[in-house]
Amino acid sequence: MRGRDAHRSVGRSLGGGRCGSMSSCHPFLSLICQFYCMTMRMNIDCDGCYRKIRRALLQIQDLESHLIEKKQSRVSVRGVFIPQEIAIRIRQKTNRRVEILEIKEMDVSHEISSRTTVAQRPPQVN
Repeated sequence: MRGRDAHRSVGRSLGGGRCGSMSSCHPFLSLICQFYCMTMRMNIDCDGCYRKIRRALLQIQDLESHLIEKKQSRVSVRGVFIPQEIAIRIRQKTNRRVEILEIKEMDVSHEISSRTTVAQRPPQVN
């Protein structure tokens, strides 16, 4: 096996290596597959550019949400993914230069628990 076929067999033996969900990650790769919030700078000149970037982001299944700021030429994405891999995929799909400005590693358990505590909190009576 050489080239792509060798890479595919290695990926399958490690549990796929895809970061679609936390359960699909192999324990060895669990350090890489974490919840990230990444901000990128991309050239968004017109509505056509905006639509092209939006379409590319919607096709990437690893992303939980995205935000496109047209005036600031910034794109923010959130989800369980490898940041460099997502930037490369966006670059390939849109044929536009992608500059990573910021990568924040988020704690998924903290974020979920904070959402549930706010939702489960009983209303205060004065």
